[in-house]
Amino acid sequence: MADAFCLTCEKKKDCKKICPELEKYLNKLQAKKGYSNIHYKRKTFPFDSHLIENLASKRAMELRYGKKWVDRQYKKED
Repeated sequence: MADAFCLTCEKKKDCKKICPELEKYLNKLQAKKGYSNIHYKRKTFPFDSHLIENLASKRAMELRYGKKWVDRQYKKED
């Protein structure tokens, strides 16, 4: 799609980076289609839910009993 834009550009001989006109064109295309699949996955599934539950329980134990106690308990399990 950007190739079609660059074919009509008069300054394409000395291109070294994305020009502001092409940047606007790409932003318009992105706005029409929404977020990319990678961005969507990153925002909807940032962590595995199992990891979040483990971190939440560890943090709750730290608040109640202290960090040293929790560290000793986890070392006992290993």
